[in-house]
Amino acid sequence: MAPTIDIIRHGQAAHNVYGSHVRDAVLTDSGVAECDILRETFPFGSMVTNIVSSPLRRAIDTAILGVLPTVNDHIKIKLLPDLQEISPAPSSTGISKSALFSRYNDGHNVDMDDLNEYWYRKGFDTPYAPEVYKVEARARSARQYLRMLARKAIEAGKDDAHIVVVTHGEFAHWLTRDFRGVSGTRSSGWFNTEWRSYRIDSIFRSEHTDPWLTETTESVIARNGSLIPWSMSVLTKYSPRNFATMRVIEYSEMVHIEERRLSTYQTTEAPERSGDEYDESDESDESDEPDISNESDGWVDVDQELD
Repeated sequence: MAPTIDIIRHGQAAHNVYGSHVRDAVLTDSGVAECDILRETFPFGSMVTNIVSSPLRRAIDTAILGVLPTVNDHIKIKLLPDLQEISPAPSSTGISKSALFSRYNDGHNVDMDDLNEYWYRKGFDTPYAPEVYKVEARARSARQYLRMLARKAIEAGKDDAHIVVVTHGEFAHWLTRDFRGVSGTRSSGWFNTEWRSYRIDSIFRSEHTDPWLTETTESVIARNGSLIPWSMSVLTKYSPRNFATMRVIEYSEMVHIEERRLSTYQTTEAPERSGDEYDESDESDESDEPDISNESDGWVDVDQELD
């Protein structure tokens, strides 16, 4: 038996309801309720050896509320920037490491060692820009990281280990290389707090090779009720990738437009505040309704399509 990778999409967040202008959107009350259900129904807590999460707050909070209470006390949530969402919209743009530290340092068991201060930047000079080859590269990097964790579990005699990944609906398709459910009108086939289980093929191949994630039979049946619909759609596993690729290209053009706008603005007027800066006034309190008085400035939030 080999370790299992359980991939979870975050719960509903403010941008799903109010729009993509909400910076690093946090969970709504409905999202918190979804995490409560996840906590009650996720069956593998006692076997979890690692939790890794996107550093976007809706993913961290999903891990804290939906998974962490089910596992051993010594396990921390490892924040992995490779797992962040692809879109450059404000709602999928995170906050600085220091701001995250202020929010999660007090008793939340969150490990931020792999974050730099500006991990959330998605300009073309960063690894997280919405360019197809960069999305593929960080998905591959994430798979290699998960393989490393699985190897360590085997070496520790925990062949039945479960490694939990909390990420986003769109990036999950690139991580698993299974694009079923993506279409011209749907950015993701993953629903809020949905989890699917995978195993890594050829787990002891060279560390430089790209691991392959294969969904377990149990996971497929739990989602579909039968292997038949799933097996009939195997041939369409990759064809929806064209839709996903086109979205990444559209996001890339968004970044071009935004960078040109900022460049023009900075040459004509000294800005009072950089778009990269963050203070507490940006943060939506889960108990308060987000400010929706401003328009989204043309940003498109892919998660809205599922809600």
